[in-house]
Amino acid sequence: MVLLNSCGDDSAEGPAGPVEQGAKAPDFVVTDLSTGKDVKLSDFEGKVVVAKFWWSKCARCNDSMDYLQTFISEHGDWGDDVVYLAVSVDPTIKGAERHIAAVEAEEDRGWTKTNNCWLESKQGQSPTYASYVAETGIPVSYIIDRSGNVAAIDLPANVDGFDLEQTIAGLLK
Repeated sequence: MVLLNSCGDDSAEGPAGPVEQGAKAPDFVVTDLSTGKDVKLSDFEGKVVVAKFWWSKCARCNDSMDYLQTFISEHGDWGDDVVYLAVSVDPTIKGAERHIAAVEAEEDRGWTKTNNCWLESKQGQSPTYASYVAETGIPVSYIIDRSGNVAAIDLPANVDGFDLEQTIAGLLK
């Protein structure tokens, strides 16, 4: 069972401390759902990275993923300078793949603009899950600057108080 405190479950205690704003973002490995290959956060150093952690059973996560697709469309001029990693913390890779395929099948909806990935959370016990998700809940986004430092964190509690556009634009200057 994966524990996700923003969706009503209890918080999991993990082996690592939480990721902090201003600190170097701990590297992690996820599986790219379109290729099946491993991708590391550090592969994108030199770019601004938005790493959004989400779960298919979380309504707020699904809404935030829909919003992110629209956001990316509105900021196409940023091109390859910004990478959007949408990291599923579903218990199985098949669950994440099925959910994304179901979204893709809906008319006028699709999650094709993000790099859709899956994190093997080991039922909430992986160091990456412990660092990036266990203390914050989901959906949570980490905005990482070109040097690999955490520039901002969009927490689940930030219903209206986070300006993703301003944050990214400031990092691209």
